[in-house]
Amino acid sequence: MALTFEEAYSMGKASRLAMDQHGLGRNECIIGTRVGLAVAKYFGTTAVPVAGEVVAQNAVTGRRISGGDIEFTPDGNGEFDSTWALHLWMILDKQWLVDVTADQLDIPEKNFHIGGPLVVDTMGQAPRAGTKFAAIREDPKDPDATVGVEYTVVGDGVWRHFRPWKETHLWKPIAATAIKMLTD
Repeated sequence: MALTFEEAYSMGKASRLAMDQHGLGRNECIIGTRVGLAVAKYFGTTAVPVAGEVVAQNAVTGRRISGGDIEFTPDGNGEFDSTWALHLWMILDKQWLVDVTADQLDIPEKNFHIGGPLVVDTMGQAPRAGTKFAAIREDPKDPDATVGVEYTVVGDGVWRHFRPWKETHLWKPIAATAIKMLTD
């Protein structure tokens, strides 16, 4: 049976909430994706990590928010060493792009909020280099504002070498918390 939007969102949301409970911030896309993949595996859902660029804009004015106004720091707050400047998300069940740390795009001082997670229907399109996935979402802080987010697959696998990906003690306890949230 195919995974529904609600199920994909629940997996992403539990992963993000578990990160919060373990004191990790929104700039932890590598760990967030790793946790999401572990949650998906627990529930028997196929999942693949995908690296790429993300651009967000105000959907009404077309003003570009990211790509120049923000800088991704995928390992957050300097806790882990990294100079990687892309973003990591996952594709669940070959259907749903789930960005556990979409709130990394939030710029509160500019009143720009995506919140997290963000789930995008890929329409079954494979995540090959150059593939684009787009979503329009209401701003969770302002229902009258809408934001557009575009994900472009780059296909960079450098993230596999970073500590947050390789060292299971960093993400397994968070994944266990997320799974507990979904099974209790």
